This record gives sequence, structure tokens and C-alpha cells, in this order.
Amino acid sequence: MSENLNVSGKPAWLRIAGDQAFNVYSLIFVSSIATIGTLSFYASYDATKFLINIAILGASQLGALSPIFVIAPIAKKIESNANRFAVIIATFIFANVLRSIFVDILFVKWGVESEHHLAFRLYSNVIFVTLMYIILAWVADFIFENFVAFRKQESLAEELQRELFGVVSEISEARTFGSRELMIEIATLNSALESLPPELGSEPQTQQFIDQINEAMERVGLRARQLERSFPNRNFTPEISPSVKLSASKVISAGTYFRPYSPKLMGGLSFIALVGWLNYFIDRATALSWAAYLGAYSAIVYWLFARFLVPIMRRFKPAIRLVIYELSLVPFTFFWLALLGYYVGDNSTTYVIAATNSISVFVFANLATFVSGALDTVRENRRELDDSIARLQAEVDSIRKIKQREERVWRALFTSDIAKSPTMATVQIREAISDLDQDGFEKIQPAVLAVWRTMDESLAL
Repeated sequence: MSENLNVSGKPAWLRIAGDQAFNVYSLIFVSSIATIGTLSFYASYDATKFLINIAILGASQLGALSPIFVIAPIAKKIESNANRFAVIIATFIFANVLRSIFVDILFVKWGVESEHHLAFRLYSNVIFVTLMYIILAWVADFIFENFVAFRKQESLAEELQRELFGVVSEISEARTFGSRELMIEIATLNSALESLPPELGSEPQTQQFIDQINEAMERVGLRARQLERSFPNRNFTPEISPSVKLSASKVISAGTYFRPYSPKLMGGLSFIALVGWLNYFIDRATALSWAAYLGAYSAIVYWLFARFLVPIMRRFKPAIRLVIYELSLVPFTFFWLALLGYYVGDNSTTYVIAATNSISVFVFANLATFVSGALDTVRENRRELDDSIARLQAEVDSIRKIKQREERVWRALFTSDIAKSPTMATVQIREAISDLDQDGFEKIQPAVLAVWRTMDESLAL
């Protein structure tokens, strides 16, 4: 019935080539981070051109993303996974090439820079921003697939609940109808017996029959009323709620409780964020080396956080855990900013640029943490839904058996054999009384009594 929420069998490249490859939120998020990083290079040098820098970067980013929104619907129609993957990667690269060209031309044309740095921009954008696009495409597909699986289970639970109430309603209606018909039959037979003339009712056998039939009818009436009130009835409400809400508090709680620190992810993100920034100040080989060192430093620090800080965090409430988590980012950022600034130039401009770039580290860290929290919450909710679905299915099966059993009873009483029905028994009593046929009246008494005793036994569910 249930699927594995972590759809682990899907290759990474197929996730990248999925329908979420050009997820608008992912594109905007990466573009914003790239814009912040580029803006920090120039705003620190000349704050008077801050608005010009924003205008250039905004226009460049818009021009770079425009082809994506044209290619995206076309790429989704490509049936071959390999071809679609190739088109998506080529589109990411093409968008970053455009961004690099636009930024380089506009910065020189508007006097922000005196010379072109296209090679640096292509290296920084095409390699690292493209990589971020690819990572976010994978993440978007993973999240989307998990949430789709969750919604399917939620829909199944809601469908089972509707089915459950539907069966209960059918049972209640059948009981109401059957009980009403029985009450009518009892009233009709009582009316017939009350009109019994003295010449037919004076015999001991008839008096015994009347006592027995009244006793049987009383038991049938009592059982019918009990059946209407018995489980399941119109007041039945299952102790199962398939509706599960994915609230911000649950996401924060899960994100800060299970694994708010991912050493490998933070090390990789630090490397990506640093290598492009360092390449602007020092040669590429040295930039790669220092980015690798600082990326390793990030992984070690976050391993220590996960090893020692998370167990302590779990003792506190979600709000306090969130504060601890955010504050724990401060020493991490401070140390690699100190190392970075000291190596590159140990001046205020360098530190300001590095501090501005650290925004991306904060954003990515929080993104990784709370996406993880959302997925953990979905997993927990999925387990609850699986349990609910299993109980609902068992409840539906159980109530359907009750419905089938009671349907057999109502068919036996009213439609199966008309000759042995309470209606026919009443008709025979009335005819015998009308004809003043003593022998006929005494002759049908055992059959009439048998009909009502059978009804009594049948209703003893």
C-alpha cells in the first residue's frame, strides 16, 4: 500500500532531468545568492555606485534567466531522459554565460570597472553557479517527489474515511428502514389479534399462542431498537484523523532536532562560495587550494557541532533550539572570515566583502537544515498516515462485513421467501379471523410463531 518516502532507486541525473529542473523558486534562490556575491565585490569598493550595481546585476540576471523560461516547457516535452538531461545542463551553462557577458559589458560600459574580467566571470558563474543550479534541481525533484508521495497517501486516507462514512450511512439507513418495517408489522399483527373474536380466542391453545407471539414480537421490537443504536450508527466517528498539517513549528522542531548540521554539505557549500570569491583576489590554483582547506575546516567544525552540540540542543524546546542553531553559525563564519581576510589582505574592505559573501553561507545552511526538517516532518506524518490508513482499511473491512451480514438478515426477513415473511403471517392471521375459521386459525399458529421466532434469532447479531 505504501511507497518508500525516500525514493532511493532514482539516479541523481534523472532527478536533475526531472520536471523540477527549472523550478522557479530554485532559480530565483540561486540567482539571488549569485547576485549578492557579485554585489559584495563592488559595493565595498565604491558604495556610491550601489544602486548602479544593483541595476546592472538585476538586468543581467533577468537577461540570463529569460532563455530558461523559454526552454523549460520545451525541455519537459523531450521524452528521452538523456537528451532532456543534456538540454537542461546546456541551458544552465548558457544562462550563466549570458549572465557573465551581460555583467562584464555593463560594468565596463557604466564605469563600474575600467577593464573586462570576462574570464573570471565565466569561470565563477559557469562552473559554480551552474553547480548550484544542478544541486537545487536535484533537491527540488527530491522534495517534490516526497511531497507527492505524501499527498497520495493523504488522499488515500481521506478516500477511505469517506468510504467508511458511506458504509456506515448505508448500514444506518438499512437499519432504519428494517426497524420501521418491523414496527409496522408488529403494530399490524397486534391490531389483528386485538380484533380476535371470543369464539376464536377462548381456546387454551390460542391463549398460549397469543402470549408466545406477543413475547416474540416484544423481543423483535427490542432487538430492532438495539440494532439501531449499536455500532456502527449515525453518531459513529472513527478515532482516526488522516489530516496531517505541515506547519512551520513542526519543520523547525524536526530540522533542529534530527540533523541541523550536515558536515559534508556545509563543507561543499563553503568550498563553492569561497573559490569564486578568492579567485577574484588570487590566482586560480591558490584559490582552489585555500577554498579546499576552508571547505575541509567547515566540514570538521560542523561535524563537531553535530557530534557535541546537537545532543545538547535536543534538551530544549524548538524555539530555543532555533536560537542556538542560528547563533552556532556565528563562530563558524567568524573563524573562516578571519582566516580568509587575513590571508587575502587583512583590511576592512576585504572583511566587508567576505562578510557580505557569508550571507550565502547562512542562507544555504538554513535552507539545508529546514528542507531536511520539512522532509523529516513529512516522513513522520507519512508514518502516521500509514498507520491511519491501515486502521481505516481494517475498519472499513470490518464494517463492510457487518453490512453484508445485516443485508442477508433483511433479505431473509422481507424478500427471500415471501411465504415465510411477517407480512404473509399477518395476512394469514387476518384471513383466519375474518373467516372465523377455528381450525384454520389453530393450524397457522405454529407457522406464524416460527416466523417471529426466526426474526428474533436473526436479529440477535
